[in-house]
Amino acid sequence: MAVSSLGVGSGLDLNGILTSLMQVEQQPLLALQKKEASFQARISALGSLKGALSSLQTAAQGFIPATGQTAADKYASFKASLADTAIGTATASTGAVAGSYSLEVTALARAQRLTTTAGLNTIATGGTLKIELGTLSGTSPALAYAPDGARELNITIASGATIEQVRDAINAAATDGRVSATVITGTAGKQLVLTSGKTGLGNVMKLSGVTGLDFNPAGSGSGALSQAAANGGQAPSDAAF
Repeated sequence: MAVSSLGVGSGLDLNGILTSLMQVEQQPLLALQKKEASFQARISALGSLKGALSSLQTAAQGFIPATGQTAADKYASFKASLADTAIGTATASTGAVAGSYSLEVTALARAQRLTTTAGLNTIATGGTLKIELGTLSGTSPALAYAPDGARELNITIASGATIEQVRDAINAAATDGRVSATVITGTAGKQLVLTSGKTGLGNVMKLSGVTGLDFNPAGSGSGALSQAAANGGQAPSDAAF
């Protein structure tokens, strides 16, 4: 007949003895498994340390001065600032001396002013007067003009219109003040005066389309209108300091 349990008839706990023997036999294997886990953890830690050292080495390269650069140049900090950032910016380079400085204005910005010639009281031939505003660059006689289409005005001037009527038509069209027109009476008689609403070389007028009311700022400047001081006009300019 089959034996269903070890130790039947002998009175010995052969199952318990066998279990204990198996546990004893497994101890060396368990010890090896623990050592393996410990070694794997060390290998992983060494890999992490190697990666950290590599990152540190890469970062340290950034602290090395470039060829021909001293440590003082590498690590010195220079800073400059303006009290009013609306007028410009300031930077400080190596060797800058600490201190407080002020700007001396040598020239104020001026708005362009154009005048008609003396004796022009009416416009013989009307048409569409185009007034452009743009930027003037370069130096005379090689001045270049770049109009800004967003600020262009087109005004209808009737034949025979008086300079007072021209003044009113311009002011009615330029409600934002980009250009203003006045009529003055001096020793030379009546003159129509056109003034740019803003100062500087970025707000220069160019007029065309009506005889007697034309002016081209490019080149050396030409046209029936004048910006010469002798005629009551004024050339535009930027501030200088």
